[in-house]
Amino acid sequence: MNIHHLHLATKHFRFPKWRMLSRLRIGGIPKRLFVLNILAIAIYTVGVLAAQYASLLTEYSTTALMSSGLINWFATIILVLFVDPQIAILTDRVMKGTENQTKMTKIVVFLVFSRLIGTLLAQLIFIYAAYYIVWMTKFFI
Repeated sequence: MNIHHLHLATKHFRFPKWRMLSRLRIGGIPKRLFVLNILAIAIYTVGVLAAQYASLLTEYSTTALMSSGLINWFATIILVLFVDPQIAILTDRVMKGTENQTKMTKIVVFLVFSRLIGTLLAQLIFIYAAYYIVWMTKFFI
């Protein structure tokens, strides 16, 4: 790969149009899956950083620093109980041929998009998560 190839690649790069994004909503994609994935990713994103910030807010800094699991367990429960089983069932159906691959592709695109939204949502819940850890550390000392 050289500079010429990179220049050619920039000519073929396009941002998605709204019409294409609106078409992705059609096809029976569960909204609950989308929302729960956003929530889980937001919680995972904020977990460790909130614990580090919480260690600055309390006199029990070591306890707060090691308490990122107090935040991350919410996301683990959401993913294990609600998101992953639905994705696994759909994947099995696609492999058996009872569902078409287009639906699976749409769900994967939505899951990637929900990760982006979840990361943005994490910026909003960061401070609240840190104060939650500070509050919880009082019970461990």
